[in-house]
Amino acid sequence: MRVLFIIIMIIASGNYTCLAQGFGIKAGVHLDNSDIKCSGVEADRKPGFEAGAFYELALPVMTAWKINVGLSYYNNRFKLQDDYGNSTGITYHFSENNLKLPVTIKYQLDYEVIKTFISGGVYSSYMFSGKIKDSESSQSIKYEKSGDKIDYGVSVGIGALLLSHVGLNINYDFGFAERNIVLGDQYVSAKNRKCSILLSYIF
Repeated sequence: MRVLFIIIMIIASGNYTCLAQGFGIKAGVHLDNSDIKCSGVEADRKPGFEAGAFYELALPVMTAWKINVGLSYYNNRFKLQDDYGNSTGITYHFSENNLKLPVTIKYQLDYEVIKTFISGGVYSSYMFSGKIKDSESSQSIKYEKSGDKIDYGVSVGIGALLLSHVGLNINYDFGFAERNIVLGDQYVSAKNRKCSILLSYIF
């Protein structure tokens, strides 16, 4: 299912690249609301950073509709604290570095004061590096299966053009994949959920 999802996205992005109307960059923060589960332990999620580049692709005839194909980097950070029933315990800090390929359709609404838009589409991401740290050691993140490094899901968003080339984007990603991170003799189950607030610039 994950492989099929990624193949469809690559084909879609390749078919429309020839219609590119503009190249842009974007950067901002994301607020993590991931579904993280580990037996008997509560997760504390941290804000992260996101940045990348994109092509804005106009559809023929329907000028209000555009396709946005991008590639971006983002990091996930959270911590798990296990008190072991006493006041000392141990805290694990998780950090994942990801590359994301989103393909979305955007509909632009032209008002007299400001241009706004809504968007929706799909994405796939790949975790290429990560760390687990505690007070005494640091190690690379390991997963139950190699496929757990891949996430895929849907993305929706709203935004507005603040200036002729500068936009504000608010996106929400809802991941479908359940990824199992190895932590000692147990697993930390994670499903990506995040809200991104980004500034974009179209050249």
